[in-house]
This record gives sequence, C-alpha cells and structure tokens, in this order.
Amino acid sequence: RVGVLELGLGLLLGVLGGAASGPHSLRYFDTAVSDLSPGLPQFVIVGYVDGEVFVRYDSETHRMEPRADWMAANADQQYWEGQTNIAQNSEKIISVSLDTLRERYNQSRGSHTWQRMYGCDLLEDGGITGFQQYGYDGKDFIAL
Repeated sequence: RVGVLELGLGLLLGVLGGAASGPHSLRYFDTAVSDLSPGLPQFVIVGYVDGEVFVRYDSETHRMEPRADWMAANADQQYWEGQTNIAQNSEKIISVSLDTLRERYNQSRGSHTWQRMYGCDLLEDGGITGFQQYGYDGKDFIAL
C-alpha cells in the first residue's frame, strides 16, 4: 500500500508543478461510525497534501470530489471515477471491519468508531517514508 501512496504523492507533486522541491506530505484519514446520526455521514475519507484538504468522499455523496482548485483543474473525469471506485470499496471493507470488531468485543450496542490514517512523506533528501495506523473507539489498534 505504501507504494501506491508514494506514487500518489509523486503524481500530486507533478500536478503542483514547481512545488515539487522540498519536503511534502500526503495523508488520508478514514472514519466510520456504527450508528447513524442525522446529517452526518457514516463513512468519510479526507485527503491532505501538505496539510491542505485536496479530496473528500463520504457515504452520503458516494463520490470522491476535489476540495482544492489545483486538484479540480488538473484531474480528469477518469481519475475521479477511479478514485470514487477505490473509496467505495474502502467503505465496504471498513464497514465489515467495524462490524467484526463490534462482534469480537461483544459490543452490539452504542456508537463505535473505526479510524485509519495513512500516508507518506517526501523528505528534503529525496527519501520517502510511509505509514498506516488504525484506531477503534479512539484508541490505537494497529500501527504499521
């Protein structure tokens, strides 16, 4: 998975043009909640480049959408369809993961939260690091 993130960071930096020099970061935050709340999606993905939100997906729109002008101007419809497909698959997998955790912990009642944070960094020396962390009900669950 980190390889895909590194590729994504490289592609995004290409879109940013001259911004490729220096350190950069790519982060995604996925959050799923077990209970429905009026007006709030049950699943959300938010992507950041260098701390700026550039994409968002949620279980109400079922679409990955640009949140930065530079992203909207430089990605075509095929890109958005592909990213939407990936996000929809993630939503399905994460929903099953949340249900599995609730079963394993015998937590059929109450609201529960599953979170994933993953990303990579382009370092000043050209090196790349990546990570992936999972949380359940606000506590670290797995870190890679």
